[in-house]
Amino acid sequence: MVYGRVELYPQSTGFAMTFAFLPAEQCDDAPIRTLLANNPMPGDVTVAFEREPDYFLGHGIMGDRCTTIKAVDISNGKIVAVVCVASANRFVGGSVKPVGYIGQLRIDASYRGYLLPLRAMSFIHEWIDSGWPDTWIAVFADNNPEAYKIFITKPRPSLPSMELVSRVHTLAILTSARTSSHSSRDKKKHPGEIRRGDEIGLPLIVDFLQEQAQKREFFPWYSEDHFDMAIRSPGFSTTDFLVCFEGGDIAGVCGVWDQSSFKQTVVRGYRGLLKRARPLINLAAPISGIQRLPGVGEEIQSAYLSFLAVRENNTAIFHTLLRSAVQAAHAMGKSYLLAGFAEGDPFLAVALRFRHISYRSTMFAFNFAGVVPTEAFYRGKIPYVDVATL
Repeated sequence: MVYGRVELYPQSTGFAMTFAFLPAEQCDDAPIRTLLANNPMPGDVTVAFEREPDYFLGHGIMGDRCTTIKAVDISNGKIVAVVCVASANRFVGGSVKPVGYIGQLRIDASYRGYLLPLRAMSFIHEWIDSGWPDTWIAVFADNNPEAYKIFITKPRPSLPSMELVSRVHTLAILTSARTSSHSSRDKKKHPGEIRRGDEIGLPLIVDFLQEQAQKREFFPWYSEDHFDMAIRSPGFSTTDFLVCFEGGDIAGVCGVWDQSSFKQTVVRGYRGLLKRARPLINLAAPISGIQRLPGVGEEIQSAYLSFLAVRENNTAIFHTLLRSAVQAAHAMGKSYLLAGFAEGDPFLAVALRFRHISYRSTMFAFNFAGVVPTEAFYRGKIPYVDVATL
């Protein structure tokens, strides 16, 4: 069933094309995976965000309700763009509310310039019903100028007004068995004792996450059911939790999440300084204890720092957790631990002391009904960022 259809006229040719927008189904799995593999994201490292062996295996990680919207070229039936729409319960202003998320926009390179993001957003606005949230968030990467222009710098009147929530820093922290950060302060004894999650048990971990939830805006509402591997956290088990104890009590929790069974980042090319330095980096890798940089066509071996909560935002406890998480990722055979932080987060300053590659983006809030109301979220709290689910 076609839910929406629109005529688009690219400025360069004036040639009319017709696209249909509708929810993707399991039968769309193969063409969506082809779209992702054939349209990499440019940068110093050009990468393709692939979803093998089944696009829908990781569909549930973004929320309790999740739908992929596809754009189809009517002339040939080809899927030329996809975007994800999700809803998850989060702490907003001190109480649990559903919050929407729109992300993972991918467009076939030959169809860029047809304003597909704009048309998709208009369709989503018409498609969502009363069961979807009022408040939505979206994250735009700095290296995606097309989306930034359409939604932020030169928005169309038909689009909702975007309100800045926070700048976001994503760090790809280099893993090593001998992990340490650059600061001499970090040579001191790390506070707390680290235990694996299976030693503690899921109920105690979830209780701690719920206890700490109100300290970060948009912190997810976690229950034991959330960690059912089949839907919300595939590839993650209680064993992957790291729990820091201090004085006999839980002081902090994080998870090291390997998503490679359903989501991969594959190198398509290098450029600039990194292209020239890669042979030297790989030559030094065995000596320095870091992983080599993959070749073109190889997957970047990475895990995600997820489900992070620390009592009183204690940076020393966070450092202990992060250090252990980097070592755990290395033990998994991962070259990088990916971690996201809102600007102003005290944990960001700690993470920056580790060897890393950084990426920047911006989180916005919006409401399809118009301007984001004051009560939509609390501006005084540090937003929670988990790049594993973005």
